[in-house]
Amino acid sequence: EGSGNLTARGGSIAGNGGFIETSGLGYLHINDAPNAGATAGKVGTWLLDPVDVHIVNSGNQSLSGGVFTSSTGNTNIKPNTIETALATQDVVINTGAGTSGNGDIFIDDALNITTTTQSLTLNAHRDIIAGANISSTATGTLTLNMNAARDIVVGANITAAAGTLNLNLIAGRDIQVNDDISVTLGVLNANLNATG
Repeated sequence: EGSGNLTARGGSIAGNGGFIETSGLGYLHINDAPNAGATAGKVGTWLLDPVDVHIVNSGNQSLSGGVFTSSTGNTNIKPNTIETALATQDVVINTGAGTSGNGDIFIDDALNITTTTQSLTLNAHRDIIAGANISSTATGTLTLNMNAARDIVVGANITAAAGTLNLNLIAGRDIQVNDDISVTLGVLNANLNATG
């Protein structure tokens, strides 16, 4: 367990943002995003690497009196935490193998990304299940990378509503697209690659 503010920012005149890694033996409880931004340089990266991850509005993490309260189980991170982090830095979520999970990433609640020129990368040891909508309303360019050692299942809309969305889906076995990948007002560059 841990609590506090993590910052690895570039300077106000020059300098790039840093690298922040959040690791756990099996699971993490994330309440607030760190800041690896840069005013005058390249943004940094926030890396999370638990076993399983659920991107969900109602997680079991809490912050009371400056202390995280955790319980055994999955890592739950709120979509808003990711959206806030993307305002200042790239975000990478890695899962690994372990006894407390399979190394899957589940998008259970919608992501509405409004930032520009950042990237969100999801690297799953096994599967990525996108069960809720993902939309980019950024006026610049957002890159969304989903890399799964086994399968990617898109069960909800992925939409470029403004700006440019670079979408890269790479799976070691199969990619199943069960809903729309679409453009409303933006530009969509999509790369889907399944090697199984």
